[in-house]
Amino acid sequence: MQQKDHFQSGDYRSLIDWAPRLRREAPFLAEVFGPPQEETIVDLGCGTGEHARWLASVGWHALGVDSSEAQIESARSYEGEFGVRGPYFRQADMLELDEVCAWAKENSGLPRVALPEGREFAGALCAGNVFPYFEEEELAPRLAALARHLAPGAPLLVQLLNYQRIRAKDVRSLPLNVRPDPENPQGEIVWLRLLSVADEKHLWFHPATLQFRPGKEEPLQLRSARSIRVRSWTADELEALLKDAGFSAFTRYGGMNRDKFVEEESHDLVFTALGPG
Repeated sequence: MQQKDHFQSGDYRSLIDWAPRLRREAPFLAEVFGPPQEETIVDLGCGTGEHARWLASVGWHALGVDSSEAQIESARSYEGEFGVRGPYFRQADMLELDEVCAWAKENSGLPRVALPEGREFAGALCAGNVFPYFEEEELAPRLAALARHLAPGAPLLVQLLNYQRIRAKDVRSLPLNVRPDPENPQGEIVWLRLLSVADEKHLWFHPATLQFRPGKEEPLQLRSARSIRVRSWTADELEALLKDAGFSAFTRYGGMNRDKFVEEESHDLVFTALGPG
């Protein structure tokens, strides 16, 4: 199923300060996935590839998958950076993991490890608010597809916004990001993310990027803007879907710093779970 590419006009690599983010998240990622093995971790909804790159840098074989052609095109500047460990990237939907795994075995140099037949991945990461782009009838088969390709008991780490907090507190915007403009050393990029209610289960997400040039007569110029309808998943709803797909041993956190998850207070919702045994 081909999804609309919501990210074709956004340079997400330049909109996030990745180096400090990965330093903050690295201890938790290392705890969840354990010491690197001669096996593969799949990064689902990998975006521009920074998490997959980190996985490869510490010794995992890393495969990033994203349905966005624009994101994968950007991610591929990292491809093969750490030799056989990758990271490697493939434009695909989660429903296409059969094809992705066949491609990886033939083309990417990813290891042929001694996992049960069809269970190619020793772990899976899905960070960056991917699940809200799917309705229940869309997400459930994707989780089932992932479960078929995970080694028994392999860890899954999921991170998304805490929509229970957003709804309870009527949050209308996410923190403002101001970053250097890679195309203009004298300017900056402002990443504005507004929210509005669509219905009882959905929100409108309105990301916009602006070019900021201090000292100019018109210092702010709109570079891109769009509206995306997202499913405002609760923790209980997602856990129920994961259980239906065979996952178990759930733990909820309020962020990658291992904060306790508080339904109407935590900024993020982070899940860890184990794949079907």
